[in-house]
Amino acid sequence: MTEVESAILRRTMAIGDLRSVVELGCGEGRLSLVLQEAAKRYCAFDATARFLRRVPLRSEARSSRVAGNVYRLPFRDRAFTFATLIRVHGFLGDPVGALREIRRILVPGGLLVVSYEPHPSLGSLADDLKVALADRAGEPVRPRTFSRAPLVTVRPSALPTWSSTRRHFAEELASAGFSTVREYPTGLEDYRVMRWLPSAMFVRLSEVLPRAGGFPSRVVVARRAD
Repeated sequence: MTEVESAILRRTMAIGDLRSVVELGCGEGRLSLVLQEAAKRYCAFDATARFLRRVPLRSEARSSRVAGNVYRLPFRDRAFTFATLIRVHGFLGDPVGALREIRRILVPGGLLVVSYEPHPSLGSLADDLKVALADRAGEPVRPRTFSRAPLVTVRPSALPTWSSTRRHFAEELASAGFSTVREYPTGLEDYRVMRWLPSAMFVRLSEVLPRAGGFPSRVVVARRAD
């Protein structure tokens, strides 16, 4: 997690109900320490058990690790007040199915913090240039940046990954039963040429330009509809 994502998460935690928090697709604990700063109860959830074993827990009494399938979450209805799904959405074969499951385990009015990589963006343009420069003989190049398709495959990528348009992502959220509270455009801080700039500048940009296009990724705060 970048410092920018961390700052955005803390801002969202300040308006959220943190009685019970689940970090979905946590990996080795991407957000765990930040979330456990204020969560009264925290759960790290991932499909890979070996990743979960590395997630740091500040309190064994108030924190837990659970392995499972995001399409069949092993939690009761309305079990959590706050959920995160950061840097996971693009790997989901059925994102709406996963979002509906997340809605099920959230209380009415509960918040979900989710990130995704849209197209077109500077990120999709950079990826298109990488693919073109790779010069794979006989392999047609289909630029993601200029595609009108709502969902396209991300290349290059070591795993099956998809990118959606901003409109398509908004439609996914709505069909799963969420309403958008706030958007934060992000991702510029991931580029080497930008790393000498202060993180606070990128955080400020994301706050004052919530609807701006072109950013490589977006963090969306969504609320479960009643």
